Amino acid sequence: MENCEGGGKALKSPIVVMSGLVGAGINEYHAADNAIVAYNTIVNSLGPVIALGVGNAHKGKPFVAPKNVVLAGNIIINTAGNNISPFVVVDSASVYVTTSNLFTNGETSDKGFSLLDKKNIVVKDGFHFAKPTVEQAVIDAINNRLAAHHIRLTEKEITQFDPKQVVGKKDVGVSWMK
Repeated sequence: MENCEGGGKALKSPIVVMSGLVGAGINEYHAADNAIVAYNTIVNSLGPVIALGVGNAHKGKPFVAPKNVVLAGNIIINTAGNNISPFVVVDSASVYVTTSNLFTNGETSDKGFSLLDKKNIVVKDGFHFAKPTVEQAVIDAINNRLAAHHIRLTEKEITQFDPKQVVGKKDVGVSWMK
């Protein structure tokens, strides 16, 4: 993901793992549970880049924090804006594990995020690449979830960017989004 807007605004960051609402209806926010956010590369986007436990209070209900969330092997390059933190926990009741995530600038006290030396970033055909630390347990967890759909991906398919699969803003989101 490159040049994403939204960091620093309520409910918006390039990657948001939501809190839910107590007693949420079918069309309301349910807390993230057992989510895996892994092997993403986020470049030149507004921070905080990954926000955990963000809640939508428009219904006036109390929040339910996300639980059993894994954030692994994500690479955050050149965070921009007023808050260049790579990761922020909004709801302190969130239950999560972070491991082997890398970032180039900003600060976080989370031990699962480490500074990435910019010498380890390669730019090819306008795309930024860095090698994530691959954890077999995360690859296995992703494939275990995909097994319900009779899908199994290779480590390369999970961890490496394929420039042939590039989509633009016009290709995603709802029609009213600017």
